[in-house]
Amino acid sequence: MVYRAWPVAALLVLAACAGEAPQPGVTTTPMGGMTDLPLAQAERGLAARLQNLGFTVEDRPETGLIAAVIERDAPPEWAVCDRIRVTDNQDGNRAHWADPETLRVRVNVRLSELGGGTNVAVSPRFSGIYRNRFDNLTFERLCASAGVLEPLILAPAEDS
Repeated sequence: MVYRAWPVAALLVLAACAGEAPQPGVTTTPMGGMTDLPLAQAERGLAARLQNLGFTVEDRPETGLIAAVIERDAPPEWAVCDRIRVTDNQDGNRAHWADPETLRVRVNVRLSELGGGTNVAVSPRFSGIYRNRFDNLTFERLCASAGVLEPLILAPAEDS
C-alpha cells in the first residue's frame, strides 16, 4: 500500500520544486506620473508624443482623455506575446505553433487636475495578430506589456 502513494508523492514534490505556474502577463494596471503643466497643455504635449511614437490619436471632444492606436507593426519590443498552438478545424490531429505576425497597440491616457498640476495615467492594451496556416485567417490574442512603452509616453509628463 505504501508503494502506491510514491508516484503521487513524487508528482507533488516535482510540482513544488517547479514553483508557481506562469500566469498570463496581460497588464491592465495603469502607470502614472505627475506634471506641473496645466491639463490642456499636458494633453497637447502627450498627444504630440504619442504621434511621434507612431500612434494615430483619435479626435475626442472632451478633455482629460487621449485615445490612440497603432493598428499594425508596433515595435515588437513593447510587448511579450505568447506562441500559440493552432489546431486545424477540419482535422483535429493537425496543429502548428504560431508566433504573432504583427502587434497592435491601443493606449488610453487619462489626465486630471490635481493641485497645481496634472495627474497622468497610461493604460495600454497590446494584441498580437496571428495567422492560422490551415485557413489563412488571422486572429488576435492579448499580449503582456514589456514595460517599455509606458515610460516613453510618460517621459514628457515627468520631465516638465
